[in-house]
Amino acid sequence: MATTRRVLLLGLLGGAALSGSIRTAGAGSAIDAQATPPPSPIEFSEGVRWLTWNAAAAAVTTGPTPRMRMLFVYADWCGVCRRLAPLFDRPDVQQAASALAMVRQNQDEMPSWLRPYLATGKYVPRVLFLDAEGQVRKDITSGRDDYPFFYEDARTLLVSMRAAART
Repeated sequence: MATTRRVLLLGLLGGAALSGSIRTAGAGSAIDAQATPPPSPIEFSEGVRWLTWNAAAAAVTTGPTPRMRMLFVYADWCGVCRRLAPLFDRPDVQQAASALAMVRQNQDEMPSWLRPYLATGKYVPRVLFLDAEGQVRKDITSGRDDYPFFYEDARTLLVSMRAAART
């Protein structure tokens, strides 16, 4: 008698998750495994100068006045993240981004420097604006009480980016 089971397979090397069904036909039978491949990486605009965390930390302290950092925390499997990423192709968003040290980080990769920022939540996307010392500016948010660093539209994101660039 055949049995179908839903499974979640975790890749040990890449940390990728595969999900699908495994159908077993009984003892000694072949196994038919159909797994969904992990999502493709999100493609980001080349019109924005994305920096590594260390390069952004150096950039905020050079020049006549310190610049703010904008940290975009995303995940490749996140639908809202995929819809938000193309906003960085817009000229008005790119102009606002030019005044900030822009960093993007896939939360699933979890570098050690990202861990302190988990206190802001584990949801994605999260957009954090950081001062020169790397402290989260809690006065620059999306305006949502439940998820203050969750952005899903260009208007709200631009308001926050422009506010961060003025400080």
